[in-house]
Amino acid sequence: MATAIGRTPESSSPNQNAFTELYAFERPRSAVSPEAFVAELKDLVRAHPIDATLASALKYGTAPRENLVRWIKDYYHFIKRDAQGSAAMVSRCRQRGLFIALSQIVNRKTGFHQVTRPPRELFLRFAAAFGVTEAELEAHYPCPETMQATFSRLHFQFSGFEEGFAVTALGAEGALLDVVRDERPWLCQRGLAEYLKRAYQLDEDAVSYWRAYEDFRAFVTEPVWDLLKQFAVDASSQTIVRTAFHNWLLIYQNARRAWGEIVAGTYPLPDFVWPPPGPRASQASCRRRTNARRLHSLPGRSEDTREVRHNSARPRVSRPHTSPCRRPKSQPIAF
Repeated sequence: MATAIGRTPESSSPNQNAFTELYAFERPRSAVSPEAFVAELKDLVRAHPIDATLASALKYGTAPRENLVRWIKDYYHFIKRDAQGSAAMVSRCRQRGLFIALSQIVNRKTGFHQVTRPPRELFLRFAAAFGVTEAELEAHYPCPETMQATFSRLHFQFSGFEEGFAVTALGAEGALLDVVRDERPWLCQRGLAEYLKRAYQLDEDAVSYWRAYEDFRAFVTEPVWDLLKQFAVDASSQTIVRTAFHNWLLIYQNARRAWGEIVAGTYPLPDFVWPPPGPRASQASCRRRTNARRLHSLPGRSEDTREVRHNSARPRVSRPHTSPCRRPKSQPIAF
């Protein structure tokens, strides 16, 4: 067999089989029994403890009011779109019985089942008790950890049913509390609403969000660990749930650490405000206003504006191009 000049018959570059072996870690593991899979995920929960600083500060009133206000603004963005994300997760369920069982999560988070009002509305009452308006909540820029937790959860919820179930159902505080059995780090612990009333002199209406969060176990009361056994029976489904759940545990653990530092006053990043306060921002704002006044005070601007609007209503008529920058084809070249 003839060999081309400059080309060896044995190539050192990897072939297709080499690439499949290189990325062998992406292959799903062999499927385990549903019971063993649930036990594996519960071990993951125990391996990722949640910081109890935030829950302790809320419970005993040790957080200064200004720090608590900043956390309230962050937490509002964390829960604001949770009902929409939960609905997206349930809508992707392919089993009718599982769909009906999980639909109560959406009904609870939208105020149609057990919880009489949408949780977002109840939380607005809690924020108002600390003098924070809805406009201030919307204008707030959350810290990076809050934004990571918020948009990661939405990404999983809108990606597919398995990923959404991992973060919405298994990742809810009630389901996590079932595993560790230690109520101290969790915001859905028994009696938190009463502790908040005593620590910050709040009325019942102000703590209605935390009352519902406590009574309905973070708005997820379904036996989610048993429901997991209904669909996580093959290697692919188990791999998707395992990866999404592990990632969510890390993300939520990071967010809770940051929230604890915020209420304790040790969070390293300042509250992000835009436009930034100070003389430079004031000067820039003055320059923008001055330029706007100059633009509107130009002579004949109102007439020009009316003329432009009037001309814009006329039908377009194609005319020969007579720009001095371009020479018509019929014009001879002068030398």
